[in-house]
Amino acid sequence: MKPDDSDVLLVWMALSLEREQEHKLNFLNLTITKATNKITSDIYRKPTTSNTIIPNDSYYPLEHKLAAIRYFASRINTFDLDHVKKETETDTVK
Repeated sequence: MKPDDSDVLLVWMALSLEREQEHKLNFLNLTITKATNKITSDIYRKPTTSNTIIPNDSYYPLEHKLAAIRYFASRINTFDLDHVKKETETDTVK
């Protein structure tokens, strides 16, 4: 019996369970913080994140260079961040 593609994919995929620490939980690219009567979110970056994108003077197509910038801008406007966190994220993207 030959395994189908989904069986092969599951062999390579490793899932881990994230546990809440200090009322914070990292989920996908968000940090969700639980307060007494409130839940807030912030952008999560792995400790190994380099924040490097394709340099402007490279020979990659302009569309590829702008894709990361559009993604970062969209992320700022999509997630429910307070004003201070939006400013911090905007400064990081610059």
